[in-house]
Amino acid sequence: MHNTFLGQGLVDEIIFNVAPVLECKGLNLLLDIANCQYKDVQLLDFKSLGSDVVQLHYAVDK
Repeated sequence: MHNTFLGQGLVDEIIFNVAPVLECKGLNLLLDIANCQYKDVQLLDFKSLGSDVVQLHYAVDK
């Protein structure tokens, strides 16, 4: 679903919360390997949410 919205230009911002946890294998929510498209992003803001979690706020170029 994420790829559909990104591919159609319907997403203008993305917010990621990054937590300091190491896992063996992560789940990639944004990339559909068969229909991968490169999108430029610009960092708008970042902030600490406590417990070493950082929030990254990006604008998605269209």
